[in-house]
Amino acid sequence: MKTIITYQTLVNSSRSRTRTAAQSLRQSRPSPASTPRPHLPHLYPSSRTAMSLPPLRPGSTTAATTTTTTTTTTKFLTTAARKSSYCTIAPATAEPPQSPQKPPTSPTVTPTMNPAEVIASTFRDVPAESHGPMWERLWTQSVTPWDRAGPSMPLHDLLAERTSLLGPAAPTAASGNKRKTALVPGCGKGHDVLLLASWGYDVVGLDLAETALKEARENAEAVKDSGAYKLQEGVQERGKITWALGDFFADDFLKEAGVENFDLIFDFTFSCALPMSLRPKWAARQAQLLGPEGRLVILQFPNGKPLSLQGPPWGVNSDMYLALLSRPGEEISIDEDGNVKEPEKIERREDGLKRLDLYTPKRTHVIGVAEDGTITDRVSVWAH
Repeated sequence: MKTIITYQTLVNSSRSRTRTAAQSLRQSRPSPASTPRPHLPHLYPSSRTAMSLPPLRPGSTTAATTTTTTTTTTKFLTTAARKSSYCTIAPATAEPPQSPQKPPTSPTVTPTMNPAEVIASTFRDVPAESHGPMWERLWTQSVTPWDRAGPSMPLHDLLAERTSLLGPAAPTAASGNKRKTALVPGCGKGHDVLLLASWGYDVVGLDLAETALKEARENAEAVKDSGAYKLQEGVQERGKITWALGDFFADDFLKEAGVENFDLIFDFTFSCALPMSLRPKWAARQAQLLGPEGRLVILQFPNGKPLSLQGPPWGVNSDMYLALLSRPGEEISIDEDGNVKEPEKIERREDGLKRLDLYTPKRTHVIGVAEDGTITDRVSVWAH
């Protein structure tokens, strides 16, 4: 199978040779002072830098490869039944886990590590409640493979073509001439925030990472009204944007934005950044933040990845969202294959969200497309 050659792989390989050869290899290693610091922006897609390597695609790697079977920290698995590919992070065996009493340390980054390996090193042995600072660490290292350098086209197409689901965002007499409000949790560089503002929504772009919001402001200034962000037809005025640094589960950002709930919440690469232990809490919070007539829109990724596999990104599927949002705050049961147990028996509580629609978008990000061209992403729309 194809695996990534890292410095550690070479060391492991050398140990299978003679003792003399291994000693010779160790003596020939460069000293830390002479080893150049890796330039991470060239290891993954970026909207700001020219790439020296192609983007990381499902089922492939951007680093050198070998046919020798070795232990790696990243595996690319394919679920043929779902016609989808996804990246999974295997537990590390080469280094002992950190002591719970010690704060997480920065991962060792080598020039041949791809983003999945860096993310695996960052979150390994870190408890779920301590994940927040890890995202800022990745942003400061410019390890952001989830950033697609543009807005989500499934969201644009939903706004443009399925108005019966969402209704107009621009002020109307029926709305009391008030603009609708929207929330994008985990907004990153703010591509979808800018898109929603171009449709007339007053949008809150929320992120835990200060560096992400800094880049979001820079991105907003750079793109202005160009391309997909131009004022949409029929919209008279662009919506107001509030960049909020804060925790999705806390109320500080609501006070900053001056809102209590939202007419639209867009979730893409946010719920998949949360391990299963936090997802009941995620569902309860979504139900709380969604206005009485609001819509929760989820671009499901990585759709079909078993829920039991390691992340981020942790797997998602339609049954999981149905189980979580139908009964917000309740734990769900998954079987050995990483699927929700008995999804046909799920009953919605009175305070649960109802799924209004579930469909395959006609276009999406490349990470939501299998190697055979099949779109694996799904869009689901929810309401009270």
